[in-house]
Amino acid sequence: MSFAETPTGRIYVESHGQGPPLIIVPSFGATTRTYRGLLPNLTETHRVLLYDVRGMGRSDDLPQGSTIKAMADDVAAVLDHVGVQRASVLGGSMGAIIARQFAVDHRDRLDRLVLITPPIWPSRYRACINDMLRDLLAACKPNRFMRYMVHLTLSPDFVNKHPNVVEQMIEGINVTPREAETMARLLRGAVGFDGVPGMAEMDAPTLIIAGKLDIFTPPSQARRLHAELPNARLIVMDGVAHTPFIERSAETFAAVRTFLTDASAVVQAREPDTGETHP
Repeated sequence: MSFAETPTGRIYVESHGQGPPLIIVPSFGATTRTYRGLLPNLTETHRVLLYDVRGMGRSDDLPQGSTIKAMADDVAAVLDHVGVQRASVLGGSMGAIIARQFAVDHRDRLDRLVLITPPIWPSRYRACINDMLRDLLAACKPNRFMRYMVHLTLSPDFVNKHPNVVEQMIEGINVTPREAETMARLLRGAVGFDGVPGMAEMDAPTLIIAGKLDIFTPPSQARRLHAELPNARLIVMDGVAHTPFIERSAETFAAVRTFLTDASAVVQAREPDTGETHP
């Protein structure tokens, strides 16, 4: 546990395991607490770096006028702090937006890129989803909002078949007032996102994982990104919504580990999307 010092505040950082560095960029509403339970899936092969985005967990407040570019620069600041020049980056949902920006702005520091259920381009549909979430957060207490979010990010079958797992996830949520305000600011558009110019020229090996039932980032977004990247692999999981690493944990992390560690996982041409779950 330590803090990366930046001109605009401190960023809380954790380092777990040994091996090639892999930094996890948190998704919306997530902190280092969210990912600790997932570490055994990755620390056998990698040194995993966790951090709290500004305004969440132990990091300092989200500065006024923050942008996605500034949040991507924070990823570089974390790497500087732990003495890592080059790392693989994994981001899910909002974290995938930040990870993609890092891939463009700091491409010399990127080894491999993993994007899970990534929002790709602004759209009327996504704007409507953001408006819904903003209104929901304003209308209820933060922990209740996150309870709804847990259900919305999972497929109906998973919620119905695994109620104990869902309740365990909810019991682990404890949103502070400051974190609630940060989430509200993000939903109000405090950190604007208008796509990532230059992404199509990013040639780092990339793994994209999408869920066929994802209402937040439909798989069409992932397919569009896959078609644009010259060195990408796409996995679309049947029966899965916005959180593959929860619903199909073993398959998801097997695919990620294979991609990160096996040289043959680096594709040199676009592979077809079969809709199957394969590494």
